[in-house]
Amino acid sequence: MHVQLIYGRLEVAKHPFGPFPASHNHLTLAHPSGLSRRCPISIHPSKCTTTPFTRPYLFKDRLIQAIDPYYIAKMEELAGNAYADDVDLGGSGFVWGGWYEMVDEDEVLSYSLVSFLTDVSPLFLPDSLAAKRDTFFWVPTLAMSIDFKYRIPSPSELAQLPGIAPRTVGVFYSSKYLIEGRHDCIAEIWTAPCGIGQSGVAIDENWRDRMFCMAVGTQSAMSVSASMNTKHEGKGRNSAKL
Repeated sequence: MHVQLIYGRLEVAKHPFGPFPASHNHLTLAHPSGLSRRCPISIHPSKCTTTPFTRPYLFKDRLIQAIDPYYIAKMEELAGNAYADDVDLGGSGFVWGGWYEMVDEDEVLSYSLVSFLTDVSPLFLPDSLAAKRDTFFWVPTLAMSIDFKYRIPSPSELAQLPGIAPRTVGVFYSSKYLIEGRHDCIAEIWTAPCGIGQSGVAIDENWRDRMFCMAVGTQSAMSVSASMNTKHEGKGRNSAKL
């Protein structure tokens, strides 16, 4: 994986919210423009419950997830139908959205954490198709590029930024092609308004407009049998990468 910060200076996505100010001679497309990108997750994290990881990740005790039910239903609908969407003429491909949250209190937003989470791709296959498989997948990343949209706040800055959860992020993944196991993946990492299942949170009806996309990762990957990654476990070699 190769990551470069090629910008002279990245601003922090500060709250309280509003259109992000454009610097001199630069353009920033922001809300309320209908052309700007808004957080694509349908359910507020405070209304979510955690969903166990189905893959045998070694880090699954340090990371929890809450899958957006909208995308579960959408994938099942797309899997059972031929092209029927007149809006997206090319077909939407695989899509997945939800929330990730680090368990450890000291694991807060950072460049390394955001980079890691762009690579924690979900199982794109809907349950109806995944159930037909009799083995786990391993999805090794072949190449990855990460574009940071904003500077990640430092731990001390996070404490002063209301409306940004320090250990929770929104994640949205999409993939257009799956050919002989080879597939593309685009990951968007968003700020989160609170923790997963956090109580006592006042929900702004426009909360999606108030989130910022911190980074976008683009990768090519390969879907293979998990046995290719776990076959050396217990044989004196390094542990499996999962």
